[in-house]
Amino acid sequence: MKNLIAVTICLVLSIAIVIVPSFFYPSFEGIKAGTVGNFNQTVEVTTLDVHKIYKLYEDQKLIGIIKDKTYMDEHLKTVYKEKYASMFPDTHIGIADNMYLVEEMSTNVYTDADAEIMQYLDDHSLYSIACKSISFSDNNEEYARIFVKSEDIYQEALQKYLSYFIDEDTLEAIHEHHAISNLTEYGVMTMGFKINETIQIEDAYASVKDIKTTEEEVLHYLSYGDNENLVYYTVEEGDTLDSIGLQNYGLTAEQLLRINQDVIKDSSQPLTAGTKLCVTYFTSPIDVYVYKQRLQKETLFYKTSVLEDNTVESGQTVVRQSGANGSKNVLYHETWVNGVLKTGTELSSVVTAAGQDEVVAIGKNTDLGIGSGSFAYPVEHPEIICEYGCYAGFESIDFINRYNRWGNVMAADTGVIKEKGYTDELGNYVIIDHHNGYQSVYGHLYLPCTLEVDTVVRKGDVIGKIGMTGKATGPHVTFSLLQNGKLVNACSALMDCEGLD
Repeated sequence: MKNLIAVTICLVLSIAIVIVPSFFYPSFEGIKAGTVGNFNQTVEVTTLDVHKIYKLYEDQKLIGIIKDKTYMDEHLKTVYKEKYASMFPDTHIGIADNMYLVEEMSTNVYTDADAEIMQYLDDHSLYSIACKSISFSDNNEEYARIFVKSEDIYQEALQKYLSYFIDEDTLEAIHEHHAISNLTEYGVMTMGFKINETIQIEDAYASVKDIKTTEEEVLHYLSYGDNENLVYYTVEEGDTLDSIGLQNYGLTAEQLLRINQDVIKDSSQPLTAGTKLCVTYFTSPIDVYVYKQRLQKETLFYKTSVLEDNTVESGQTVVRQSGANGSKNVLYHETWVNGVLKTGTELSSVVTAAGQDEVVAIGKNTDLGIGSGSFAYPVEHPEIICEYGCYAGFESIDFINRYNRWGNVMAADTGVIKEKGYTDELGNYVIIDHHNGYQSVYGHLYLPCTLEVDTVVRKGDVIGKIGMTGKATGPHVTFSLLQNGKLVNACSALMDCEGLD
């Protein structure tokens, strides 16, 4: 019996030895079975002392436990010196932006895998470099972010991008807040600009592969965002900037110059066959608003009044008063966005020469629709985007309305609708016979002309809307003039086109 009691007492005491430490030290972690991280780290020993451990995570996955953070710090310094110091001078290195180090208190002592963990960082280049973060926001909502080597690189690239739309002297004057007076001579002048979005520059860390290290890389981003699929055109013999632009998305010569400044310095430079030109226009993450003034001389085309006169033989006409064009100076305010004209508003106008309307007497009850022989522009606020002969075989003039891309198309002189219809080349077209040896042709109209054949139209009457039907890469009207059945250059013969192109 005594032996049984003794055995029982020994058993109770042995159980107490195991249980009591856990009871009196509830923070004691105990020895955990299994391994942690990528390197099969195990608990070597569990102590009563609480100490710091550093858990390294990649995304949400535990990579390993750092035993000696000083070792890690020294390793980072070595990596920076050996790999990145020459490319990223005067900065410092950290772990990749998808990794994070968590400091915890523990009683466990884990096996040392510091060297293996550092090798893992090396093998996968899991490092980030101190750099600058450039964020782009619209209405307080961030929509894009890039990392750059330095703020200087970004600022240089930004100034280069702005120079595509603003000449350097004007840009400098604007930066220095010099007052810019209204135009007093014919031409165009930049008055100011703004970037419509909020751009914020901050200190940041980023993986080396994500950092733009050159001005060229940043400039490409400011020009095209992340678009790397740019389209190029190879120049052929006889090509001009106008003809290349018309063949490629309706780009103007000015736009081609802007996106190919590294190849073409000015519009007078001859194009060499074989030269590759970019024909992808800017798709920038920012909108550069440029405000300009334009002062130009405009023709006040005279109108023709037709009076029935019983003293004139039926079917005959007599000019009672000769017509004369006048002129005016007009000052416009223009808003350009990324080099594309968006709006234009007339600020003022001054008549510089008074014109005189033509008065024609015609035999009673007869209206032959005879033109004056003086032609007006077929659109309001005209701009020529492809002049007569701008490329081989082109014997027309392409007009746009500078301030209304879908504006009215008007009869250039009095005449009669001779023909209307549709062709693959011209799209919706109208031919007007002026009954004086001239015929005018209007192509690419938005919709078919609603006027019937043989309808008399006066100079300035609306015959349709600007469109891009047929072979057209952008909204415009192709205007052709025939004299006795032969194509002629309207600008050199009948219209004052100076300053329109």
